[in-house]
Amino acid sequence: MTRGRLVAAGGFAVVLALLTACAPAAPVVEPTATPVSAEQSELLAAARFRNFDAGTRAVRVDLDDSGTTLHLEGWFDYATLTGYAALSADDRPNALLLWDASAISAHAPVATDAAAPPPLPVPDAVPLGDSWQSSPLSATHSRLHTVLQVIASLGSDRPDNPLLLRQGGALALGQETLDDAPVTVFAGPLSDNPLPAGQTVDPEAATTRFWLDDQGVMRRAAVRLGGSGSWIDIDFADAPGVDLGGARTTGAAG
Repeated sequence: MTRGRLVAAGGFAVVLALLTACAPAAPVVEPTATPVSAEQSELLAAARFRNFDAGTRAVRVDLDDSGTTLHLEGWFDYATLTGYAALSADDRPNALLLWDASAISAHAPVATDAAAPPPLPVPDAVPLGDSWQSSPLSATHSRLHTVLQVIASLGSDRPDNPLLLRQGGALALGQETLDDAPVTVFAGPLSDNPLPAGQTVDPEAATTRFWLDDQGVMRRAAVRLGGSGSWIDIDFADAPGVDLGGARTTGAAG
């Protein structure tokens, strides 16, 4: 999948395309789900732009990949489309990762503590040195690759079209509190195109969710992968002062 397609595809279609083959076996019932209002669709439409406008966001993910418990913690710079994180596997440091929408580079871990954040500045990265091993990033490779591509897709240099989000089946799932902040929980649209007139949207069919504050800032995204029906949370936070210093994977555009 090329960078151009991942960045330029219409709105939330990017995430939908990555999850097309991930039909859940254990649906989650959301009895309070309602179609998004015009005001709510504006909030959801701004979410990816808020990430881009913030520049760098802190990201944290825990997931099971082929029986291995993975923990990813680091940052994604939506201005340069570059992610950087420390990866641990079964509570042991595994690698440092640099990635963009189409490529991933891995470096041997530099910490002995699996909970340690990735070091700054990024080691041996400008230009990318021989200590990094690079390869294509592909959702067909692993659940980790899919999640990294989803993270990369959650930024845009302009808001999405709120009307298309309403017509595509986006739902409001209710209010929650996340990290002591009130958020609205949304199910992403089922399609990037208008659904047939009169079609009832089944909340169990959604494969994406978004937790947004009252400014439309994304505090969490969740995706449902594979046949297990389990949700993988991608937690976001502010990252004041974090600068990746121009680090890029070999696949990133300059």
